[in-house]
Amino acid sequence: MQVQDLVGVWKLVSWEVLNPSQKIARPFGERPVGYLIYHPHGYVTVTVMQSPADVNGMEALFRKWMQPNASALGFFSFCGRFEVAGETVRHHLEVCSIAEWVGQTQVRNCRFEGERLTLGAVEDQSEHRLVWERRRGSEAT
Repeated sequence: MQVQDLVGVWKLVSWEVLNPSQKIARPFGERPVGYLIYHPHGYVTVTVMQSPADVNGMEALFRKWMQPNASALGFFSFCGRFEVAGETVRHHLEVCSIAEWVGQTQVRNCRFEGERLTLGAVEDQSEHRLVWERRRGSEAT
């Protein structure tokens, strides 16, 4: 995989977490909204939130990092640098809505299927799968 494969704007399709008992959780609900942007100079930014119609799930995923409040539990964002290594992307977090993650490197496996990108990782014995769809030109939604 090359940096050019990632560069561009990606719209979030789904965020699923497969737990050790093989149950699927959707921490941002059934209709999450968000964008992932990879810049050609090696910068990345992501912003994700629950659809206003979906209010469950966030607390379970982020409760150990955030105090429960309406604005924090429905929103996640980070930005920083990125680099490609084989079939993985390494996100070096410089700013993050979870302060404890600032300075960390998040490694994600990448899989492309047409105009879709799936980023995956295993954390705390659960498999996270984020599916993104490439946006081009004047696509507004």
